[in-house]
Amino acid sequence: MKILRKIGKAIGSIIFVLALSAAIFAISLTKLTEYNNLKGLVTDLIGSQIAKVVDNETLTQTHQQLLEECTKNETIQLATIIGQNVTIKCEDVEKTTPEGLMNLFTNALFDSIYYKKYDCSFIECLQKPDQSRLTIFISLEAHSFFKNCQYILLIASGVGLAIMLVSIETWWNRLKSVGISLLSISLPLIILILFKDRIFSLLANGIDVKSITSITGQIFDSVSNIFLIMLIAGVILTTSGYILQHFRKVKVEK
Repeated sequence: MKILRKIGKAIGSIIFVLALSAAIFAISLTKLTEYNNLKGLVTDLIGSQIAKVVDNETLTQTHQQLLEECTKNETIQLATIIGQNVTIKCEDVEKTTPEGLMNLFTNALFDSIYYKKYDCSFIECLQKPDQSRLTIFISLEAHSFFKNCQYILLIASGVGLAIMLVSIETWWNRLKSVGISLLSISLPLIILILFKDRIFSLLANGIDVKSITSITGQIFDSVSNIFLIMLIAGVILTTSGYILQHFRKVKVEK
């Protein structure tokens, strides 16, 4: 019976730790791929790249050409960009200035990518050799996929926790096991969050650190409170387990 309990505890602990870690990662990706969060990040990256090759004179000429075309049409179909058909409204062109034209383009491009309809599932699109496997990461399809994953993984972590608790005989050992599991998940990630900028700057080796930290910052910020709560809960449960075990030992000795 003791062997079965040890096996159950080991299996339950592994399922609990892995599933909960993956669930938190899925939660962070779900938050990251929300429309408002992703839009600011992606449009800034696109705008910064376009600004390197487009000057103010080009923007002014382009704005004038669009205004002339808007005298004949209500919408303008831009040239196909990375497989996306981007349409802008003439009323938006008329309201903006040449300087604001960049934001109009990047916003329209982002909307066309984010709301694109795919003829494949998220996993199937990733296996394709075309642009789908790149653009689907910044789409509503990705957001829905990660959202479903987080629910499945949270249920799996609950199953692992239940197996672990049933397999452990005493309450103090249950408290310690759950607490240590939470600490093993949260503590390394808390350290990574605190020192992420320094770590990425050391490992950059020519990579644009600002872009990396911007993306990772969005991911970590969305779940930092979860890690902090897990860390506190881990400390409390582990400490409570040892205190309860101590009092039980004292009571038995008396």
